[in-house]
Amino acid sequence: MQANRQATFSFLFFLGSLLVSMVIVPEVLEVSGAKPSKLSQKDDKSVSVVSQNLEDLVLASINKRLLNDLMGASYTFLYMSAYFGRADIALPGFSKYFRQLSERELGNANFLMSYINKRGGYVEFRSIEAPSKQKWLDGLDAMYSALEIEKNLNDRILGLQRKASRHEDPHMTHIIEDRYVDPQVEIIKEISDHIANLSKMMGENYGLGEYLFDKEL
Repeated sequence: MQANRQATFSFLFFLGSLLVSMVIVPEVLEVSGAKPSKLSQKDDKSVSVVSQNLEDLVLASINKRLLNDLMGASYTFLYMSAYFGRADIALPGFSKYFRQLSERELGNANFLMSYINKRGGYVEFRSIEAPSKQKWLDGLDAMYSALEIEKNLNDRILGLQRKASRHEDPHMTHIIEDRYVDPQVEIIKEISDHIANLSKMMGENYGLGEYLFDKEL
């Protein structure tokens, strides 16, 4: 008899719990089914919580152009460093110089990625093509290639600066000018000086002049 009472009580308790859950669960589901946050709704490549006046067009210009070009430049300079370090080329000064340029552009890319995160944007990686040129006649020819790369980067930097200014983003404009514009002018001048000095050595004794120049790099 007592066992029947316990069984009846257990059944009634289960039935009551079921009825309560039918009332409460929909309310919980309604709460949990609230509209998703702006973070899950946004697909504009910016994190709304920390985004600070970061225009989508400016961010796209960074990801699709400047960031990819910086990574590509670093990749190319690294290859040039390996090329001039080969046993049949044996110009360690040029090899070291191009490795420094590779590290410089990689550092610029890393800084830019950190800045994008700080401003509440998303970093996008894109494919990097192999260097279009993989052989050079001599050190002078390689310096001309390096100058072209840096000038192309300068065009990208100035374009981003103009775009940031048009979209009234003074902080990004300042960062670009301070971190990229001025140093870019300096590196272009430096490479141009190397070209001028190597050009003076052109002639029958260029090989000896290049050897001595390599020692100074």
